[in-house]
Amino acid sequence: MYLIFVSILPVIILACYIYNKDKDKEPKKLLFKLFLGGVCSTFLTLAITFVLGNFFPIIVTDISQLDYFSLFIHVFFGIALVEEFSCCLFLMFIICNYLSY
Repeated sequence: MYLIFVSILPVIILACYIYNKDKDKEPKKLLFKLFLGGVCSTFLTLAITFVLGNFFPIIVTDISQLDYFSLFIHVFFGIALVEEFSCCLFLMFIICNYLSY
């Protein structure tokens, strides 16, 4: 529990600092929805990675056994693109719904 607190504390401090320095503050309700969207994107990332792992075994292999090119493929396609896609999907949905009001 201590490690979770220590790992989250700098993020909270930085977020509060940036929010207080911001001149055009976004509504807190929107920021909370965006935060929850980021949290929910984690579960979508896990689901996509599980499905892709069935088709492309390099995505879920032990990285200590990979050469540099395979590691690049694993990190770029198996991690970065999947995470950013799921995060973008949730955030765009939330922002588009917010702007339509």
